[in-house]
Amino acid sequence: MAAAKSPLIIAGNGIRVAGAEDALFDFAERAQLPVVTTPAGKGTFPEDHPLALGLMGPFGHESAIAAVGGADLIIALGTKLGTSDSANYNPAMINPAKQTLIQIDIDPLNLSWTQPIDVPVNGDLADALPRLVQLVAPTASAALESVAKLRATHGYFNRDFSSTPGNFSARDAVRVLSEELPADTVITCDAGENRLYMLRDFQSKRGGTVLQPNGGGGMGYAVPAAASAAYNFPGRSAVAVCGDGGMAMTLHGLITAVELGLKMTVVVLDNTILGWVYHGQKNRIIASEFKDFDYTAIAQAIGCNASSTHGVDEFRAAVVNSISHPGVSVIVAHTSKDDRYQEMMSSLSVGDPYAVGGDDE
Repeated sequence: MAAAKSPLIIAGNGIRVAGAEDALFDFAERAQLPVVTTPAGKGTFPEDHPLALGLMGPFGHESAIAAVGGADLIIALGTKLGTSDSANYNPAMINPAKQTLIQIDIDPLNLSWTQPIDVPVNGDLADALPRLVQLVAPTASAALESVAKLRATHGYFNRDFSSTPGNFSARDAVRVLSEELPADTVITCDAGENRLYMLRDFQSKRGGTVLQPNGGGGMGYAVPAAASAAYNFPGRSAVAVCGDGGMAMTLHGLITAVELGLKMTVVVLDNTILGWVYHGQKNRIIASEFKDFDYTAIAQAIGCNASSTHGVDEFRAAVVNSISHPGVSVIVAHTSKDDRYQEMMSSLSVGDPYAVGGDDE
């Protein structure tokens, strides 16, 4: 680490599983190391921190991709560096022939599984990271300046609003959530295109605040996960974000939340399609479109504080209202089919027929 000129940390889902978010924060600050997260590692490090560079992978931030590609030392924590992390092992990002790789993981099978690792360490990050913090001397480096330059060059959570009358962008809705929700909100994602909007456009501001389905990436995760968060952390806001397909699978979760008297919000990005499937089918659309069901009326019938929104201003007002509402709020955002996950592909994945959506660690 002392000899490296451009070291950085890649934080994966193993940080979350170990409950090591605070130790990651301490390690990054003490060693003055930039932090990039894998798709599954999103939320393990605050993305508004001056050392944060965002998300790597096929739908990642260009600032993160450039930083990883320019690093001479990579410290991979709780990630196997799979296809979703490395944009199909693209050597423009991770290249063991030119970079030194350190990997710490609790599962020995993950060590050197996908990349040849110079320093593999089998250990629980809940124990290993605090020890590493003690071993590292407080460091003065040019990392803050480097991170700021990368953000300025490539952009960083500064996408302009793009909605027009009658054409509400789901990405705009996600930006509003990022701007309005309290920093300690536990936000839960679902599977599909809606999760990619959250990965790319929602800026987390505390470690341990973003929960999502990984691996198989099952739909229907967001609502019960938010209910669990509301039950276990009653002093914090809990917000589920799902598509209308995921909402159809978990309407019964609203009944449970109302019965338990939970305070939580469910945001439904309703574009009447299974976005990931529909936009992947291109001009061969099969079984990926829905009728325009009235989820606002359904939620109201269950006993939720529900609203239907068609633009940025309406949606923002509904989000602000939900923060102070004591019960279950449902905000249906009638978004456009024109939003396509392909538009969020990183420079490394454009044109790659095998690009994947970020389900690995």
